[in-house]
This record gives sequence, structure tokens and C-alpha cells, in this order.
Amino acid sequence: MDGTERNRPVRFLTFAGAPMIKPARARSDAVAIESAVLEYERRDPIGAGRRDAVVMLHPWYGCFRFWDRTVEALPEYGTFALDLYSLGARAGWEKFASPVGLSRAVEAFADALRMERFSVIGNSMGGITAQELASRLGDRISKLILVGTGARIIGVKPDWRKAIDQWIAGEADRAFTERMVSALLARRPTDHEEYATFVDAVMSANKAFMGGVLTAAFDFDLRPALRRASKLRRW
Repeated sequence: MDGTERNRPVRFLTFAGAPMIKPARARSDAVAIESAVLEYERRDPIGAGRRDAVVMLHPWYGCFRFWDRTVEALPEYGTFALDLYSLGARAGWEKFASPVGLSRAVEAFADALRMERFSVIGNSMGGITAQELASRLGDRISKLILVGTGARIIGVKPDWRKAIDQWIAGEADRAFTERMVSALLARRPTDHEEYATFVDAVMSANKAFMGGVLTAAFDFDLRPALRRASKLRRW
């Protein structure tokens, strides 16, 4: 990556508005990356000792709130749950509407926070983004944890692909969004407000941005690049 791209204009912002549910001691913030604003939630570690921070990348039709219980289970780690949908909230979102675009934004985020070494957890689309990031920044990523993802998207049923295309092109459909969110959950939360928070996050996202990322991902193949990530430490 050339020097111009590495030194993206980045500035810190204050992110207003508290989410409905939040891990203890977590705080919301945001970083401006070129024309976009990447929002995230940060939770500092408990106790002595220095461990690499953990950056969390959510799935499409999921949201960063999916990581709440994971954050609570890792008190000894500093965690950063990124809201990838926030990259699509402003004009100029097209440059981020692909796995590579998401990965470049995560890199700019890490640069802005001066994170020289960090671990990454990625679920589904977040996992594709994490793999792309690791293929370029393997020397900075201490651990790569992947959930429900692969080096390429294969085996998508035609009816499912058609439903996604219809959702992107049509009006906001809460019932369909609920089905998509439910498909990502091993068990639907018994707390109705918690589940509604997940659905609301997807409903409020820019569907054109979400669709652009999905379309690019359907044609994306990471297999040739993953050899560059082979030096990562395995758990």
C-alpha cells in the first residue's frame, strides 16, 4: 500500500447516543476516515498485564451488539466492537462497499488508535474482512479468530440470493429483516428489546451500502491471498 493510502485523513469524534444494551464499562466513540465516520464501542481491560486488544467485526444482517456477551467474557482484554454499517451512513460510502473497502477502513481505524499489534475476531462478512486484513497486515495481527466464514462465498441458494436482492431493492421490510437476523442466531434472545436492537441496527443501515458489500463479496476469492497470513499464531 502506498504512503498516500496508508495516511488517510483521520480524526476522532464523539459519538452521541447510548445503545439499548451495553457491556459494563464500555463507551462509544467514532473515528472519521476520509468522508466516512466509523463508530465503535470500546471496553478497557481489567487487571494488570498487557494483552493485545481485540477488534471485533460483525456479520452482515448482524450488528456490533452481537459481541456484547463476547466482550463480557473477555474482561482481561481491551475490546473494540466496530459498527461496520456506519461506514455507509454518509456520502462517499462507495469506496468502502466491498470486503477490501471494509478492511482498509479497519486498518485506518487501527492506525488512528496507534494499535501496532491486535487480534481480530470476524463473523461471516466480518470474517471475510478480517481475512483480507490479515493477508496484508499479518505482522500486526497477533491472532485471527473466524466464525461462520470462509475464503469465498459459495453454495448460496438461488432463492436466498433472490430474496436478498429483493430486500436491497425494495422498501424497508421488518419481517424479512427479522428472518435474516434470526438466521444468524443460534437461539433468539428471550429479551424482546435486545432482539429488537439487533433488527433496528439492520433496518437503519444504508441498504445500498449493504448491497454493494454483498455484491462484491459474492465475487471475492481470498484463497490466493491467504498464504500471506500463514504466519499468524494459531489458537
